[in-house]
Amino acid sequence: MCKWGDIVAMGLTIPAHLSHTGKAYKKLVGIDRCMVSIVRCLNDNDLITVASCCGHGNAPGNISLADGREIIIARSWEEARKMESVLEINIHGETKTDLVERRNHHEL
Repeated sequence: MCKWGDIVAMGLTIPAHLSHTGKAYKKLVGIDRCMVSIVRCLNDNDLITVASCCGHGNAPGNISLADGREIIIARSWEEARKMESVLEINIHGETKTDLVERRNHHEL
């Protein structure tokens, strides 16, 4: 993570659906230096980004995609597990209630 204000100018394409003119256009934007390679890689592979911040060591980083998805970048493995723990559903589609019920069933 870089310090706040350590930015690099990067040319990005603003998609038509996010443009005030309704047409895509190129724009020079400031990107946190430590995020440039990730943001460039996403955009080069048609995952268009609209905003990003590394968190500057104070918070998780994030990258907002033009399709509405958000990429959260944890500062550590432990932080990622804490973030996952607040989600209502896990990667298997199970809710916390499902897991408790399954555990209780196995204890019987």
